[in-house]
Amino acid sequence: MNGNSLKFREKRTATRYPVALFVEFENGSGWTVDLSTTGALIETGQSFLYDAVIAFSVLQSNHDDAAVRLYCQGVVVRVEQDGEVWRVGVVMEAVRFEGVSSHFRTCSAY
Repeated sequence: MNGNSLKFREKRTATRYPVALFVEFENGSGWTVDLSTTGALIETGQSFLYDAVIAFSVLQSNHDDAAVRLYCQGVVVRVEQDGEVWRVGVVMEAVRFEGVSSHFRTCSAY
């Protein structure tokens, strides 16, 4: 390895899907950049502290105008600022679904 290159170990455990879904926090909002079964990368106008536990909801609408809302809680594992935009990576600890049948409503962390 030369002095200009670094090797990073991949920590992701699930496939990420690029999708732009509306995200609501207690004091703000944003959009997902990508989403997986274990986490999310979110762009928002507000900053978060690394290692903080945060709660947010993700709104998914389908072609029938029915909406599914995911209520999520997770730990911030990445924080990057680009001008006024913050990219926040979250590993999810718990997810609760609203708007789907009851036996799919809650799942917990990995």
